[in-house]
Amino acid sequence: MSNESTMSYKCPSCDARLRFDETTGRLQCDYCGGSFGIDEVAAYNAAQSGETPRPDAARETPSGEEEENAELGVLTCPTCGGELVFDKDTAASACPYCGNPAMVKSRLTGKFKPELIIPFSIPREKAKEALKKFAGKRILLPRGFLSESKLESIRGIYLPFWLYRCTADASAVFSAQKTFTTRGSNYDTVRTDYYEIDRDASMDFENVAVDGSSRMADSLMDAISPYSYSDARAFSTAYLSGFFADRYDEDADQCAERAKNRIENTALSVLRQSVSGYENVSVKSSAVAERDLRSRYALLPVWLLVNRYKGEAYTYAMNGQTGKFVGELPVSKKRFWLFTLLLTVGIGALIAAGYFFWMGGGV
Repeated sequence: MSNESTMSYKCPSCDARLRFDETTGRLQCDYCGGSFGIDEVAAYNAAQSGETPRPDAARETPSGEEEENAELGVLTCPTCGGELVFDKDTAASACPYCGNPAMVKSRLTGKFKPELIIPFSIPREKAKEALKKFAGKRILLPRGFLSESKLESIRGIYLPFWLYRCTADASAVFSAQKTFTTRGSNYDTVRTDYYEIDRDASMDFENVAVDGSSRMADSLMDAISPYSYSDARAFSTAYLSGFFADRYDEDADQCAERAKNRIENTALSVLRQSVSGYENVSVKSSAVAERDLRSRYALLPVWLLVNRYKGEAYTYAMNGQTGKFVGELPVSKKRFWLFTLLLTVGIGALIAAGYFFWMGGGV
């Protein structure tokens, strides 16, 4: 059994549990109705535990014992004493008995402490309604695949991302053509000129986001991007209250190649867009070099629902800030063949009606 401890935030008015409210950006008490700012609650809870609040930007170096304890284990809920099971990459969860939010403090410190967090701004009910609307347009969806009880399992989770910044020096040589036609009395003359076009530029990139969790499909996370980083805040565990959170299992060095690929593709696209007025433009050669590549660790909000159908997992994910979402939905074979049969019968009936109408019209 792990010897890690969990934590949650208590209401300064009545000591009940608090949750982060996506609409107001404040911590809400469902018991007394109180609403509190992040700093106010952090200071109150620190005073209650006898700790001194530390700046959000502070970094600590984890001890070997903390690293060893950051594995699958059973933790005790600070409210009701229930047992919580965490894996090594889960930083926040909830008690299955009393619903109290709980966080593993040692997994949010040292190198695993984020610099930034973008709070949820899309409420849970809005995420559920968007999924209902999305699924409602799929007539071949298996019956009961998204029942109300299954929709209740949608969860808000903060996922780990690396945000890269750099200056990119890009250059490219493009091959292109221009075709000129001269019309004569007896024939047309066509002349094709060939060109080599040089382009180079330096570009600054900021907040190129790459998810640091191997458990989430990269394509899924790319599909719900981008985020607006003007809403980013200095990290505080108070924002996690009422949500799940994962820490990264792929560090900045491991994720850097994906960031570089994205930067290089974007830089070459910008150069290509500057070549206009030509035909059959193609890249002959190109080079992109990144300077001063740096990264920051951030937690970004995602509404996530994973549903299983006939042994396969189907994932629905929504950007918890912008509402952009992507979903995977199965097709019912029974409904598919029924729809095909009805479509075939319908087309046959139309053909038959047309035939009899034509025969009758010809008499």
